[in-house]
Amino acid sequence: MRIHLSLDKAAETDIEKGWLGVVGPFMFENVKMKALRPIKKWVLAAIGLLLALLVLKIVLILTAKPKIKVDYVAEYNRTARPQDYDTNENAAEDYQKAYDAFVEMPSQLRWPLKNWPTDFNESDQDTLSQRLASNEHAFEYFREASCKPYYWLARKSERDNTVAGIMFPELDSFRQLTRALLWDAKIKATHGQF
Repeated sequence: MRIHLSLDKAAETDIEKGWLGVVGPFMFENVKMKALRPIKKWVLAAIGLLLALLVLKIVLILTAKPKIKVDYVAEYNRTARPQDYDTNENAAEDYQKAYDAFVEMPSQLRWPLKNWPTDFNESDQDTLSQRLASNEHAFEYFREASCKPYYWLARKSERDNTVAGIMFPELDSFRQLTRALLWDAKIKATHGQF
């Protein structure tokens, strides 16, 4: 189907003289209008529909809040718990006793990886020996706990009941206690106790 634009005789002469360059939206130079084929209409309609669906999907993603039906913290606790769990074999209670009995080391003695006890002067060596003696109960609890087969605690989430909100507050105490044990091992090594 073709659409022809017909002009009257007066308009054709005006165009030839250059007076009328544009009539409506069409330029005059053998203007021939073609109608869109039906297949092109369907393709354009499909593209428009897909764009509208894409915009709708983006809006839904940005505004929707997920409904979590699974308690992942409980699932974490269930899967992390040993299969043959026995409270007498769990080291968590002994480690907690060790953390509670631990006396914090002075700031200059917190980095046993860099120094040896012989690197310190007499007063620092005495301070180190006194602190290690005051931590002997903590070391004993730690040794008892390390002989048990597993360490398990039921965890809780601090943020929206998600696994990412599970905190491990005992890790700092564990690190400080192992550093003190490293000092103890270094002192015993300098005295020939291997």
